[in-house]
Amino acid sequence: MRGHRIRLRLTSWPRHGLELTDTPHPRCTECHGQGGWNEDYAAPDGDYGGTNWVICGCWKPEHHLFLLRLPRRRPRGPFSDEPPF
Repeated sequence: MRGHRIRLRLTSWPRHGLELTDTPHPRCTECHGQGGWNEDYAAPDGDYGGTNWVICGCWKPEHHLFLLRLPRRRPRGPFSDEPPF
């Protein structure tokens, strides 16, 4: 899978399982591998309005594949001591 930076991540929501996720490009010149950056913006009156997180184009955080754990099989109980016939 050339060009894909896939990471295996353990998650606990909505169920415990494994998730394959995309990661930011480590040598990106815009975000430096962080996946984005903070951008301050001004309110209409010119004062500080807040901060937005800008996602870099090298990363698509919505691309993920959730892999559920396989259910654990429990034994039915002790085996019988009687012969089969």
